[in-house]
Amino acid sequence: GGGQFRPDNHAYASDLDLFGTGSLFELLCTARTGIGQAMLANWLLDPAECGEVAGRQAAVAELRPMLDLREDWASVSGAALDQAGASVRDWADAPAIAFPFYARALALILPICLIVLSVLAGAGVFGDHWTWAVAVPVGLETLLAALLMKKTKLTAANLVLPSFELELLAPLLDRFEALHFQCPLLKSLQLQLTTSSGLSSKQIRLLRLWV
Repeated sequence: GGGQFRPDNHAYASDLDLFGTGSLFELLCTARTGIGQAMLANWLLDPAECGEVAGRQAAVAELRPMLDLREDWASVSGAALDQAGASVRDWADAPAIAFPFYARALALILPICLIVLSVLAGAGVFGDHWTWAVAVPVGLETLLAALLMKKTKLTAANLVLPSFELELLAPLLDRFEALHFQCPLLKSLQLQLTTSSGLSSKQIRLLRLWV
């Protein structure tokens, strides 16, 4: 229904039932991601110039007979369909959660030290004092985890909803990048998907891997 997009004070949103149960948004919206739903809501709330409307209508006319494309997009995993709230854009625009250099370095060094010391302890290098050799790095790791707990939990929590959308974006963009369009608006959108570092679909797959 898009109730989350209904503004408190708007000239016509309530009178025309743009959002909510049985609304225009509910009738029109087939967006697969939060950013797509937000864009449709903005289109309904903010009138476009005549030239922009004509460009959108030309794009719709070209996309309308592409049944294979529409079926491909509709058949992509629906995990994100019922997800509300933050989208990939919100995640990307949010302030970075910075970890100090020493913390990132210790997060790599301490596990390596633990492995090495454990191997040496197993070989009998430390004799009867092997428990201390293992306990020290474990204790330091526990202390580091406790100090960074708040930031790491926030980082992980912020990834949940964007990760659903990332599952959808790569195959959708893959399909879109391979098509040949005549409409200027669709050509422009397609051109934006090709960056200096490669195709957007490949970049999103890499981002999904990191997530």
